Amino acid sequence: MDLGSRVRDRRKALNLSQEALARRADVSLNLINRVERGETRDPHYSTLVSIAGALGVSVGELMEETPVPLGEDASEWEEGLTDEQLLYKLLDSSVERTPSEVQAARKRFLRFNRVMIVISALEELVDHVELILNKDNFDLEEIESFEEIVTAQYFIHKRYARGEVLKLGTPQQKADLEDQEARMDKALDALQKAYRERLKHAQLGRDEVAARRQAREVKRKMREHSTETGS
Repeated sequence: MDLGSRVRDRRKALNLSQEALARRADVSLNLINRVERGETRDPHYSTLVSIAGALGVSVGELMEETPVPLGEDASEWEEGLTDEQLLYKLLDSSVERTPSEVQAARKRFLRFNRVMIVISALEELVDHVELILNKDNFDLEEIESFEEIVTAQYFIHKRYARGEVLKLGTPQQKADLEDQEARMDKALDALQKAYRERLKHAQLGRDEVAARRQAREVKRKMREHSTETGS
């Protein structure tokens, strides 16, 4: 089953139209239509994150043809092996294996790859944020919109994706996730600081400044409520 089929099946299982999914994911109807028809086989990671969040699944579940059961954990990863050594062991064709051992190795490779998709997506998002911050040529409206988008994507990562890394990842993958999340926390702090600086120097009345701050606080509380209730 390809990506488009998985998106379509999940959408129909939730009784959503393409229009409703597009609104939930904040993408165009045309994009949803092209993804489901298989015309967009390798969409940008931000698109995958948005669609996955709208469908209530992880990016890994959208990308993988054979999902790994979420009840499994990483206890069977060999201790003392680096990820490079582990991959070599799983993919070494010179090793004779029984059919069941081949299936087990394939399953573990898919699990490793599934976790890497989550980490790579977060790393790319952080790289993009840092690039924008280094340019430092955005106005108040631009940085407000950008910060809102990044915050929402990071929220989706924490809500739907990071648990898979903590449950299924190798020790090295978990350490990589921790490093990328620390980078993201630092980048978000810098974004919020840049926003406050521009708001401070903007030619806005007190009422408008207060309204902007109140709107941001409402959105923050909504995210916190969603995390606490699972809704």
